[in-house]
Amino acid sequence: MGAKTGLLVYADGAVPGLLRQVGAPDQRRTAELMRRLYPGGAIDQASGSNLRHGVYPPKGRAYAGSWPGVELVCDQQFMIDFPSRLPGELVAEAVGLHGFLVRDPNAPDLARQEAALKAAVAAMGPPRIYRLGPDGVLAERESL
Repeated sequence: MGAKTGLLVYADGAVPGLLRQVGAPDQRRTAELMRRLYPGGAIDQASGSNLRHGVYPPKGRAYAGSWPGVELVCDQQFMIDFPSRLPGELVAEAVGLHGFLVRDPNAPDLARQEAALKAAVAAMGPPRIYRLGPDGVLAERESL
């Protein structure tokens, strides 16, 4: 079973190490961060969460924390297929920061996964195409 995560982190260094060093977020810095990331949005302080439970907040809610050197925002709107489609405010905030490849440390090796996928595709025969007849019976077609 997977978990949904809408997490965006801006950091001046290695995120795990920085997050291990932080305490309670700075309320003023966090409010400023939210105003920059959601310009024109109605931003109200609400009850908080933690990283274990807050990485997929309900629609219309975002969790954030800001500390010197690291800022973190959790919001469902970050769950997109193409990072290039993030709103401009979110991308502009990242100018000059480092990017990170994030993957499950317990997941199989990426090269092994790719090799297994290629082997499975090679073992497959050509696609078969069917159509549903008026009598409800599937009939194989020769081509599209």
